[in-house]
Amino acid sequence: MNSTPTRDEIPQEYKWDLSTLFASPDEWNTTLAETEALAELLRERDPTTADDLHDTLSDLETLVRREQRLGLYVELRCNEDTSDPEREERRTEFRSVSNDVARAKTAVRRRLRALSPERVEELVCENDDLAGFERYLDDAVRMDEHVRSPDVEEALTELNHDAPERVFRALVNRDFEPPTVDGPDGDSVHVTRNNRRRHLALDDRAFRRRVYEAFRGELTASTHAIATAYAEKAKTQSKLAAVRNFDSVRERTFNKQSYPETGLRIDFPTDAHDALLDVLRSNLDPHHRFLHLRRDRLGVEELRPWDMQVSLADGDPPEIPYEEARQHLLAAVEPLGAAYYARLADFLDDRRIDVYETAEKRSDTTAYCPSSYGTGAYILANYDDDLRSLFVLCHELGHAMNTSYLREARQPLYATTPRPVEEVPSLLHELLLARHLIDTDRYRGHVFDRLLGTIDGNLYGTAMWSAFTHETYGAVEDGGTLTAERLDDIYADLHEEFHAPIVPDEYTRSGWLIGSHAREPYHFYQYVLGVVGATVIFDRLTDGSLSPDEYRDFLRTGGKKRAVETFADLGIAVLAADPYERAASVFADYLDEAPWA
Repeated sequence: MNSTPTRDEIPQEYKWDLSTLFASPDEWNTTLAETEALAELLRERDPTTADDLHDTLSDLETLVRREQRLGLYVELRCNEDTSDPEREERRTEFRSVSNDVARAKTAVRRRLRALSPERVEELVCENDDLAGFERYLDDAVRMDEHVRSPDVEEALTELNHDAPERVFRALVNRDFEPPTVDGPDGDSVHVTRNNRRRHLALDDRAFRRRVYEAFRGELTASTHAIATAYAEKAKTQSKLAAVRNFDSVRERTFNKQSYPETGLRIDFPTDAHDALLDVLRSNLDPHHRFLHLRRDRLGVEELRPWDMQVSLADGDPPEIPYEEARQHLLAAVEPLGAAYYARLADFLDDRRIDVYETAEKRSDTTAYCPSSYGTGAYILANYDDDLRSLFVLCHELGHAMNTSYLREARQPLYATTPRPVEEVPSLLHELLLARHLIDTDRYRGHVFDRLLGTIDGNLYGTAMWSAFTHETYGAVEDGGTLTAERLDDIYADLHEEFHAPIVPDEYTRSGWLIGSHAREPYHFYQYVLGVVGATVIFDRLTDGSLSPDEYRDFLRTGGKKRAVETFADLGIAVLAADPYERAASVFADYLDEAPWA
């Protein structure tokens, strides 16, 4: 029987070193107390002079750095072992202080909003160092109508907004009992949330069906609990949007803080989301063509849900040990210049990646990349020695490198990437990796299979999830109730529209259960924009109209500009139809280039 190793069984070099965050629990406790004290000080401060304002904003930057570092440590430690109550207690301690920090940020921004634009201009003229904060000051004034009185803000801070997300994580991590099925050779196989994709990629179709049905059957046992958590999250988010004078959850989400959170807001137009969905729903032909190609390559009469992970390439899928993966990752970024290559090499050597899946480790994601300004990025991975793991790790390293350049170029309040832009560097990494492997004739067919799956999933797959989010949250905002049955109906209709060539089965209607519902609502759209931006940058790097130096400058932009302006600098008008039509066309071109298309 296959089993997941314990953390102690993994060599040190494949586990992250969190001592660079905090050398000991005592150091963490000391920093927590210092952060709490500084938050209290900032809540009471009322800057009236230029020097007072500069000191306040400088202390706010210090507060942001400390909170990010504290939170990153807690998050990574909890993800190492999702069953350890002591780690959860530390997370609870942090949440309390994080609420104090949120109050301090709100208090500072409220006092900034009390300043007229003319007074702000006067203060900036009186202290040249304030010029670096002008974008932050402008953003604070812009958000004035969405901030409530001190008493209401205090009540909002005390509310437990993330309870539904924590319920969902508990259901799919701690409370999910991995089913066991008979493997192709007769041995028993555990099916976890992470390894199911590897099992679903095997040639044995009967085994794939057993894996699919066992996993989905086990997950379906929690349908009503997950539906309740989803509905409660939608209602909570809808109420928060109304309290803050937003017309919808979507509008509020498109004006939330960028990541890492510094107080700076996204400021992205909802019309861009409408354009994205409308254009892609009108350009589904390349996606449907890809699904028909899959059916024909597999030689099946009907394409079924358990056929979606099988490689379309000939031969067995490649096994890629982590050490070999490192070599490919470095070779892939050579087009970005020697400085970029060296920086990535340093990151890989610095024990910032927790490489392998272990018992009790967070397993609802293949990899993700949290960060803080003071310490940079870390990557939680569940590397599985396969091509998919290689590409996902490459994706997260794109985020890590973006963080690295932001830290170098921006002061803490601007060292944050607007969410509409943040997937561009990571998806560019994947395109570069694919081109490296194709040009060196490594696993050519399998790489094309992965490349097509990446673009298709991030373009059309996330567009479907964006539509699902928009329809479900819209139902709540219109006064409706989200039950498991209602969620099933919405998902089934969208599945029929987006994935018409796939013949549904008994679990298709409940496909929404596997969504990333623990994340913030309306996060899927940024992956579509990631494809849009990454394909443009890739083509411009290839034809020489964008240099590696100019790309690194793009990574340094961060919160200094609105996302719409950052895209415009690349020649992308996100409110128009053209960028999304172009992305669909690029996908069609890749389909034509595939060796077995």
